[in-house]
Amino acid sequence: MGLFSLQLQTSLTDRFYSLCLGNTLLLKACGFIEDYHAEILEVDETFLRLRTGTHWMKALIRSFRIPRVLEIQLHISPPQDDRTQGSSLPRSRNSYCQIDVEIRPASPNWTHEAFLEEAKRMLCVLRSYFMAC
Repeated sequence: MGLFSLQLQTSLTDRFYSLCLGNTLLLKACGFIEDYHAEILEVDETFLRLRTGTHWMKALIRSFRIPRVLEIQLHISPPQDDRTQGSSLPRSRNSYCQIDVEIRPASPNWTHEAFLEEAKRMLCVLRSYFMAC
């Protein structure tokens, strides 16, 4: 049984929609990555996996304490439901994308309550960066 067997086996998921014209989605993601010093773990056209915070081994060497690190996955796809029903303004479904988010603890020192509090805060931050609707 290793150190990571103590990790919480939980995650927080959410779905929101964002405007996707040209490179705007890429610019929004870059802004979040830069501001939160996120490490890109995996990326392709419809998927982005990030780690926020310092890797626990690096921080342990520097400060002798293990930071709380999150792993964030963003799955990007065309919207699955018609978000424009009931709207008086015609909107193209092609200009919006659906973003499914999953946030998981990526360090061994999270309590369930602390993880949920930080994951909910991070969801709010992501929504603001992607100007979610």
